[in-house]
Amino acid sequence: MWPNETAKRSCPLLTWLRCLPALSFVVLPLSSHPSKFNRLTGGDPNYVGYKEGGELTNFIRQAEERRAKRRGATEHTSCIVLFDEVDRAADGLLTFLMNFLDSGQLADGKGDTVDARRAVILMTTNCGREAINEAAACAVPGAEPGAEADAELLQRIRLEVLRDICDGRWENLGRLGTIVPFGSLSAEGRLGIVRRQLKQVNERLHASYGKAAELRWSEELEELVAARWDDDIGGRSTRDFIEEAVVEAVADVLDGSAALSERAAADSTAATGGAAAERSQPALQIDLTTSDANIVGSVSVGQS
Repeated sequence: MWPNETAKRSCPLLTWLRCLPALSFVVLPLSSHPSKFNRLTGGDPNYVGYKEGGELTNFIRQAEERRAKRRGATEHTSCIVLFDEVDRAADGLLTFLMNFLDSGQLADGKGDTVDARRAVILMTTNCGREAINEAAACAVPGAEPGAEADAELLQRIRLEVLRDICDGRWENLGRLGTIVPFGSLSAEGRLGIVRRQLKQVNERLHASYGKAAELRWSEELEELVAARWDDDIGGRSTRDFIEEAVVEAVADVLDGSAALSERAAADSTAATGGAAAERSQPALQIDLTTSDANIVGSVSVGQS
């Protein structure tokens, strides 16, 4: 059971599995299937749209057709299917998918059987979060947990999955295969996510001003944002703080430097039209740092 952000980065597995990344990876958010699973396989006969098939059956059928057409791909994996947030699905999901997980076959609304034996199935859930957090709180800093502690943690997670996802049926649990618990990120891992989120803010700046504007920040700012990390929320906690504080600081700098902003925008437009020469540095540079736990922004003008 993988956390959402980790699972969605499983796409590089497609290269190793010899799948086509653009076509062979799908995320099915089960929180949008709160009461019915027919959207996965297609409606029953006599219901509107039942001939169209379901999201899951159509995707696997198309992936199998592409795999079969590829030369020398007889034994290759056809696709990766990610069931996201299975703990939010209605009761009975694993029972509904029992034959699918057991034999790799699933019938759609028209009764046609889809062969999913070459599909890789992943699921994400928040089950076991409390057990993982408790184990992390009791662990000795810098020490590796022993095999006995790992086995105890995995058993607690299995019981939660059995109760919340598998409808209390051990046969459903047995069809899930491997359960992979993920602990809290290290400090370096959190900083990596913060850096990526700050780069996304820079990309938004580029979208408005092109390469004529550039956002730079200090290591102190990265640490300040990373300190807002909440294990219960994950990367959303730092993302929200960046929206509230960092983006606001950038907006304040741009508002206070309207003339500079207009110059950067003009330079960007000229560059797009091919009228401007290549620059050694951006026309507008915004620097972010910290002072007394506050975010401070400054702006400078580069040379053409």
